[in-house]
Amino acid sequence: MIQDYQKVITIATEVSHAISKDLNNPKATDHILSIYKNQLNSDFIQSLKTIKDFLEKKDLPLSYQNTSLIYMFGFEMQDWEGGNSEVNLGIAIACWELLSLPKSYSMYPILWPTIQLSLGKAYYRRYEKGWGNSEENQELAIKSYQLAATALLKDNSQFDELNLSVDGLETMKLVEKIPDRDRLIWAETQQKLGLAYYHRICGNKAKNEELAIIALTRALHIYTPESTPEDWAYTKMMLAIVYSNRCQGMKKNNLERAMEYLQKALSVVSQEEFPNLWAEIQNHLGNILGQQLIRI
Repeated sequence: MIQDYQKVITIATEVSHAISKDLNNPKATDHILSIYKNQLNSDFIQSLKTIKDFLEKKDLPLSYQNTSLIYMFGFEMQDWEGGNSEVNLGIAIACWELLSLPKSYSMYPILWPTIQLSLGKAYYRRYEKGWGNSEENQELAIKSYQLAATALLKDNSQFDELNLSVDGLETMKLVEKIPDRDRLIWAETQQKLGLAYYHRICGNKAKNEELAIIALTRALHIYTPESTPEDWAYTKMMLAIVYSNRCQGMKKNNLERAMEYLQKALSVVSQEEFPNLWAEIQNHLGNILGQQLIRI
């Protein structure tokens, strides 16, 4: 186990040094990762899991320095174009699972939500790619997003998403608990959670849609058209998609609300500045308009 741990820290340290030497180069670590290409395989993932099991069994934490090194190493691995993409993402996930030890939150409360958000996004990416069990990947993503949100609130009573509503005052009370530096992380966590709930395989479809609406609406208490126009518009668009397919409520009212969200999103998204998002919103506008015409 010690040899495995030393190997992980050695590679992670070299990756960190490569980043620090060329901060503006997104490919700064490619050379280092290519050197270790033959070692960055499924056996490496197993080594990370072995380290995690050992530390968990002994109730031992990682140092803050090594936690930071392993986090950044995972971040580089998930987008590395060398080797096998599925394995690379698996290594990133194994790195962040290692950093999710029970003691880590109490020792590194500021870093913990970021780790959980990254882990949730990686699980969800694995689901989107069709790698592994789709339902399991979705549930792991949702759990990680929930852990991130709970850590940001520093209030375990808020872990159960089912107890929350879209009430604006209630949401603002939640947001007030979050330090200013963490509010964009909170918003992204809620946005990703909303997306995961909407596409969730497990559970009741209608209930998952309502949970998606709750999460996306909470994100909009942080995102604004002035400070974060792309995220604000994307979240509005996602709400429109949920409402246009919503099981609860009257179909006519849901479609009207969906159209309203899309029009608001389009008001801050130009074809020149955000061409892909603009096109996606236009596509959904057409779909909803078609549904409304059919109902006339």
